[in-house]
Amino acid sequence: MKVTFNPPKKQDATSDQGIRVLYAPAKRIAFRARWYLILLLAFSPVIILLWYLGREWWLTQAPAIITTEPQLVVANGDGFIRSIYMSPGQAISQGDALMRFESPTLKANIEERMARLKAIELDKRSAELAILSNLDEQIRIAERGTHEQEGIYQEYAGYRKEKLVSSAEYASALLSWTQSRIDLQKARSEKTQQELQIKEDQLTGPLASARHQLEQELTEMQAITRQQQPLSPATGKVSDVLVQEGDWVFSGAPLALIAKREDPLVIAYVQPKYLSTMVPGHKAIVKLPSGERLAASVARPVELADKLPAQLAAPFEGEKATLKVALVLEEKLPANLQVEGLPVTVLFD
Repeated sequence: MKVTFNPPKKQDATSDQGIRVLYAPAKRIAFRARWYLILLLAFSPVIILLWYLGREWWLTQAPAIITTEPQLVVANGDGFIRSIYMSPGQAISQGDALMRFESPTLKANIEERMARLKAIELDKRSAELAILSNLDEQIRIAERGTHEQEGIYQEYAGYRKEKLVSSAEYASALLSWTQSRIDLQKARSEKTQQELQIKEDQLTGPLASARHQLEQELTEMQAITRQQQPLSPATGKVSDVLVQEGDWVFSGAPLALIAKREDPLVIAYVQPKYLSTMVPGHKAIVKLPSGERLAASVARPVELADKLPAQLAAPFEGEKATLKVALVLEEKLPANLQVEGLPVTVLFD
């Protein structure tokens, strides 16, 4: 006959003669948790490595920058920045003057031609006045001579009536009076011809040609001066001023950035293999340098393949061709982070 003995401890290991003893399970759980923690620490580098290598398979990350797509204003010549009329953040309209540009070479050429033009006009006017003054004097002399000859003729006419002079003497007096009137008319005609010649010279003469040439050159240089003045290419606000008053700049040097957009965009540089998923409306998360995350979505179709900017490329990464994807933020970007070209990270679903 088989006898089975069941001690009380086997039936209830946590009870000893009616007293509750809680030690065995707690010790077993502590040892088990410690063992799992040791295993986790031992395999954590492997887990991290696997996550790093495989994250691109389930999560698309891309470097990006925050931008308002500003338009660059450049210098149209070599010269000085004499005055600056705007400051960063200032609202401006298309065509507003941004600063005053001065080209010393162009300024000297304009002043030299203006001086030459003034000298030509003064010299010509002085010569014309001298000629006309001489002709006026001739007219006055002729008028005085005519008046005197007329008096002599009237005397001889009276003498003739009284038979005191001969016909020859009377005819001589009449001839002298007639000749004096002819001389007066010649003097007046000569002045009229000279005035016509002056007007003709003003239009077609050598001095007129020289004056017209100087005026044309002066007009062209003044037009270039106006074209060299930096103007706002669009309505928006000043994103940045890249020069200071008194700076010397060369042609093509950047002067200012004009932001045409009020709300900034995020431009992400995505690997070409994700082209099919970069469609308008595709959701993404923008990770800011502060650690804050903002929701965003693709704003427009991808149209441009560009190289990764140098400030976003890792060392020795080289120039990789990427897709330039524009995203619009669905939340307001904090004012302190509205910095042109601020690097961020974009996480695509």
